[in-house]
Amino acid sequence: MSYKRIGDYIRLVSNRNNDWSITNLLGVNIYKNFMPSVANTSGVDLSKYKIFEKVNLLQTLCM
Repeated sequence: MSYKRIGDYIRLVSNRNNDWSITNLLGVNIYKNFMPSVANTSGVDLSKYKIFEKVNLLQTLCM
């Protein structure tokens, strides 16, 4: 069986919410689905959060 490095198929993406363009915070539930966050985000600095786009994951899986 021929194995290939996973690094040949994925790339690191690290986008932060530096400009506060994203205000809709989502979490991941026990079924690994995105859902609206239930956390109290009042007063939380969202610029430190990473932005995850579903498109990035799909592009990786479809390669």
